[in-house]
Amino acid sequence: MGVADWIAGVGTRRVHVLVIETPGSSLLRMRAQAAIAARGWVEATSPADADALLVCGQPIGPLPDLIDAVWEQIPSPRHRVTLTQSGTLAEFLDGIPVALRDERVQRADARDRPRHRPMLPVEGMPEMTTVDMRDLPEKHHSGTETETPVKNGSMHKDGPDKISSSDSEMDMDMDMDMSGPAGIPLAEGSQDRDDLEMDATHLTLGPILTAWPADLVLHCILHGDVVTDARVERLVHGAPPTEQPATAARLCDAAARLLSIVGWDPVARQADRLRNDIVSGVAPRDVSRRLIHLTGRIRRSRTLRWSLAGIQAPGAESARERLLSWLLTAQESLTAHEGRPSQVLADGLAVSEADIQRAVLGQELATVRLIVASMGAGTSRMGEAGHE
Repeated sequence: MGVADWIAGVGTRRVHVLVIETPGSSLLRMRAQAAIAARGWVEATSPADADALLVCGQPIGPLPDLIDAVWEQIPSPRHRVTLTQSGTLAEFLDGIPVALRDERVQRADARDRPRHRPMLPVEGMPEMTTVDMRDLPEKHHSGTETETPVKNGSMHKDGPDKISSSDSEMDMDMDMDMSGPAGIPLAEGSQDRDDLEMDATHLTLGPILTAWPADLVLHCILHGDVVTDARVERLVHGAPPTEQPATAARLCDAAARLLSIVGWDPVARQADRLRNDIVSGVAPRDVSRRLIHLTGRIRRSRTLRWSLAGIQAPGAESARERLLSWLLTAQESLTAHEGRPSQVLADGLAVSEADIQRAVLGQELATVRLIVASMGAGTSRMGEAGHE
């Protein structure tokens, strides 16, 4: 074995996998996360940190284009897998290190990559017209000329070779202001809730975002850093899944996402491991004992109480109370599997679009992801009956 082969083998021992869940594929995503953790691999949180892209479920609607854009941001060597059924999970994961070490495949992939990543059109933003300066006459970009942008995007030339506006003036009429950096339009003026003039910025969150619901897209209008208007969009689900994740798995998954957004990563990883063990078929008694310990640690944490202060869940519950109720319900669900009598409570994951919209209005942008995570919308559900 040569040095290059040895280096490739070492580099693929801990593969970093970026997992993307499509709507309705939460159980598939959980099983993939459990398998990744069992191999000692790392779940990447961004394209720049990923070696492989694992898409759980068949993407439809706008997702294929969005996933392609994420794929183009992953550095080489890289590998891409679309998983549609858990039966082929081990086979696909086994093929990732092999593909990453295949020099011929990786060289071909690097050669065929586009040099410039295409910008995806954003809803509400008109397409930007670009001009390749190499296609313009020489005098249009000589060093003695300056370009002065004027209204409607028209550009006039001032200098020794000034172009007359009546014959060959280059008029780039656009429907948007291109005065921002790199052609990105600046915020528009608008009246805020105190009737003061402020910049209004349009921002879209989701659907491909860490610890974010797979089918949720949140269109926000910001005044400063405050959400003054929001529109919730749910992406279309594909074929209904044949089975749903167990109640305890869904609740531990939702708790892990909320804890990761708060920034308590060690405890979030504990909740992740509990979810992985549930979907992997570990005995409920073993999981239940660790879940009781985790719940007690979360209940005693003053830092978590302070971090979630002021974050309200639907109804009168605070985010902390909702988190604890998830863990209590998960415990009750595991107890029922042990054959002991228990009263399984409602899981608290059913959240409507109106609930999300009301919760984020008037909130700072920095807390929007925390609010969405605390509402328990992080695990998609199809129908009311879950697979236990």
